[in-house]
Parts: sequence; C-alpha cells; structure tokens
Amino acid sequence: MATLTKIERPAEAASAVDVAEPAAPVVKEFKGLSGQTVVIKAQDLAGADVIVLSENTDCEFELAGVAATKVVCQESSGVLIKIPLGCSLSSGTVEIRACKGLRIKTTMPLRLVEAWDSSTVSVTFNNPEQLGEIKHQGVTDLSVAFANAAEYNTAVTPDTLAKAAPDAPADTTLFVTRFFDAEVITEDSLKRDEEDRIKKEKAKPKMDPEQKAMLARAKEMLGDKKPEGIDHTVSGHSGETLTVAKADLPDKPVLMLQDNTDCTIEVKDASLVKLLVQGCSGCVVILPASCTIITSTIEVWDCKGITLNSAIEIGTIQVDMCEDVKIQFPTGKALGQVVQAGVHSLAITFEQEPQLNTSLTLPVLQTIAPGLLPEDNTTQIITRLIDGKVLSEEIIRLANDFPTTEREKAKHDKDIEAKDAALREMANSMLSNVGDKLSPAEKQTIQGEVLKQTAGHAASVDTDTGVDARVEFKKKQGNEAFKAKDYQQAAVFYTDCITLKENVPVIWANRSMCWLKMSEAAKALADADKSISLDANYTKAHFRRGVALIELKRFVDALKTFRTVLDLDPKNAAAKASMMLAEKKLSMQNR
Repeated sequence: MATLTKIERPAEAASAVDVAEPAAPVVKEFKGLSGQTVVIKAQDLAGADVIVLSENTDCEFELAGVAATKVVCQESSGVLIKIPLGCSLSSGTVEIRACKGLRIKTTMPLRLVEAWDSSTVSVTFNNPEQLGEIKHQGVTDLSVAFANAAEYNTAVTPDTLAKAAPDAPADTTLFVTRFFDAEVITEDSLKRDEEDRIKKEKAKPKMDPEQKAMLARAKEMLGDKKPEGIDHTVSGHSGETLTVAKADLPDKPVLMLQDNTDCTIEVKDASLVKLLVQGCSGCVVILPASCTIITSTIEVWDCKGITLNSAIEIGTIQVDMCEDVKIQFPTGKALGQVVQAGVHSLAITFEQEPQLNTSLTLPVLQTIAPGLLPEDNTTQIITRLIDGKVLSEEIIRLANDFPTTEREKAKHDKDIEAKDAALREMANSMLSNVGDKLSPAEKQTIQGEVLKQTAGHAASVDTDTGVDARVEFKKKQGNEAFKAKDYQQAAVFYTDCITLKENVPVIWANRSMCWLKMSEAAKALADADKSISLDANYTKAHFRRGVALIELKRFVDALKTFRTVLDLDPKNAAAKASMMLAEKKLSMQNR
C-alpha cells in the first residue's frame, strides 16, 4: 500500500476562510499480473481510498462491494474491469493512462472517465443515463456501448475527432464525450467549457434571490417531469385496451400517460427516453421485453389503483402521492430502485421469485420511518435488492443535502474509521522500525501528520444529519458567499436555511444584510423585523433595521432604532455614527 504523489495546483487568491488541507489518498495497487482473474473485495483494500491497476496483461478485475474514491488503470493491456452495482466510488471516477485494449463494463453510473495516451478503449454502461463524461486525450479507437440501448452505441473515430476540433491536433486536444439531447456527442473540451462559461454569464438570473430560491424549491417538490426528448401524450381514455407501438411515437419519445381510467396500456416494440404516468386510475401499464427505456426511469404521481407490469430492468421508479400501486417484475434482478413519497399502499412482486414479494402499507412504513403520518408527502422510502433481499429504507439527508440511508451512512463511517486505523497502524509501524533514529521532534511530526490526515477524513464529508445540520451547512455556504461578495448567492443560501427552519434569528438578519448590499432596503427591513420578532435583544438585527430605514428615508424611525441598539450595546460605535448620519439627513430633509 502506498500514497499517491500530491498534485500541486496553482495558488489561489487568499481567502478570509481557512480551508483544511485534504488528506492524501491511500492506494491499494495490483501490479504486474498476467492472465489472472482477480475479484477485489472490501477486505482487500485495508483502508485504501484508491484502487490502482498497474502493468497488468490480459487480466480481469471485478470489484465486489468495495467502497473507494476512484479506480486508476495504467500501463496495462488486454485488461477488463467490471464495476457492478453495490460498489461505491465516491468521486464517480475511473482514470486510464497509457493502456491498450482496455475494457470497462459498469452497471453503476460513472461521473467521469479520464483516458490519456491509450488505444482501443471501450466503456460499456447499462443505459446512456449512466454516462457522465469521458474526457480523453491521445486516445485512438474509443467506443462507448450500452447494454440496454444498443442504438446509442458510439465509436469515436479519427473522423469524429476531426469534426469536433477541425483546427486542432487530435493527439494533444482534450475531448469530452457525453450523452446530450438524447445522443452521444464528442466535443473539444476547452471549446465546450468556454461556451458553457459564456452561456452561464448570459444566463445569470435577473430575478431576485428570493424568487430564485422559491423556484428551486418548487422544482425540488414537483420534480422536473420533462426530460430531454419529444413529448407524446396518451390521455383521456376510459375502459379501453391500448397499444402504444414504435410507429405511433415520435423520435426520442417521452411517453406521458395522463388522466386515463380503467385502461390496459401496452408499450410494444418501442424505445422511450422516459415514461411518465400522471392522474391515472385503475390502469395497468405493460412493458414487455421488446420495450426499452433509455434513461431507465419511470415517474408515477397522483395516481390511484395503478399496476406497472415490467418485463425489463428499470433503474429508478419514482412514485409520489399515489394510492394502491402495484409493481410487477419477473425477477429481483429487474428491480433497480423504487423511491416513494406520500404512498401508503405499494406492493412489489416478482413472478419467478415470490419469496421477494414486498408490501409497503402504512404500518410497515411506520416501522421503517417511525413517526410517519398519513398526510406526510415528503418522507422518502427507497426499496432495492440488497444482498439478495428486498430492503426498504428511509432516505435521510446529510448536512450537504446528499441523500443516503442510515445503513449506508453507518457503513461509510465504519470505512472512515478503518482508514484512520490503517493510517495509525502504518505510522506506529514506521516509528517502531526506525527505532531511535528519529528525534522526538521528527516522531512528533509523523504523529501530527497522521492526526492531520484522520482529521481530514472526518472533515471531507458532512456526515451529520437532521434539519439543524442542514441549516448550519447552508448557513456556512451563505457566509462564504457573502465573504466572496456574492450577495445574491448568499441570499439564496440563507433562504434555503429559512425554508428548512424559520425560527433562527441570525439567518433572517444575515439575509437582511444581503438585501442591504443589493440596495433592497424594503426587503432588508422586513427580514430585520422578522429577526427581531424572534429575538428582541439581537443587536445586529436592530442595527440592520436602522440602516434599512435610512435607505428608505424614514429618518425618525431610524433614530429610534439606533437608540434601541445603544440601549442594548452602549459602546456600539457604528450605531452612534449611524445615529449622527440619520440626524444629519433628517435635518436636511426638514429644510
């Protein structure tokens, strides 16, 4: 086990906020193997963060339930890497360096695949939605394939690269390949990044931060029900048997089944981008083996007595605010995940494996999420096949809003503890081996470095849960944005805090200060008043109220407010100066 060389980055401008240096990753290396099949298990990593495959030939590596940061494959040929569901790569990244004939087969999403100076590289996903980005430079013969959507299989040829960057040398240009607008595209990365930057600059929101925050919350609550593709709606039918075939649909269809009653609807020989079901009652939706869903996603909401019979694997089924929902699969393998909220009668059955059948009634849900009320439409339950069993768990949010479960959080915490223990063991071993060759100061330096790295592990992820932790995290983001003079973004973060918890006076006062910085005196006054209503002795809220009143030319009220500040804090020099300013402006106003 070794430690990766730290990559130095250009120095950044000094900040008022001290940021702890991240702990150096710990590596588990598999090197110099030939013709072997290697199953990498969690116990093989012994606290390592990064899996490195070096100088291997004609080998197969399969990750089995491991939790790591990323996988790196370098200077290898004829290697196959399998990354099945059940693994966890926290960065979502695989790196490829100087390899030939490398194949990656993954059934889990990858945020980023980086490939450098390699040839004949292929990456296979289940469906295009799992492809984040493939960044590649100096790579010949790259292919991207999809086991469940072969029509999107793509070969990145020299002609592809020439079209993407006609005026740049292909061997030194950084390209990016991704799934966009229902097709796999390859672009010049630098050109794409510059275009994205320009678009973002032009698209900077003109609405005020409060409106922006409200819109974000609405999207989160309602979901973005319209993915990329062309809408095709089947609606208003009653008591009919309907077949939706490929010939009936547009190119790249998003199929919406809406407001149908007592119907049987079969999607036959069709390839959908996504399936949406809304406002249907007493309907059966059939997805035979001849049907494919590119994003592997189905959303169902506001339905009653709905049955979904799927012969194909579905990555995610989202069911919201429904009654009496039945989901039928042939086997447990077809179940990716079912996420439900506001659904108190949901049954998931498996024709060939009835022992896996699951019924999620309100009493069952209350054992999973104690305190769940019948009117609760926000608590989310996720159901998946874990270790051969169907498991339903409550989704919790970490402080940074990352969704997880208590089981996964406990496993993550245990992995962090194991990594820290391994680091301490390495340090103790190092100290014992060198004997008296190190001075006390040098020994203390080594021990200090271990403490620093274990502290870095603890600080690298905000693992606290609950509303208070999320409020504190958002508040911290708001404070950092304010220090960076991004007052609009700071106001958005403080608004997020208020949405989570309305009775924190400091948050209202902080947002009041943002409004003052953006010359929104009326909003600043309203927020300061709210803060004072929560804590009548909060000096900062009174002071910001006074400043807002001066901006609104209400100088008499401003004088009264600054007098209150001085009653609370007689030595407040800023309040004294502001009172003098208010008196001067009042005098000028009365002339």
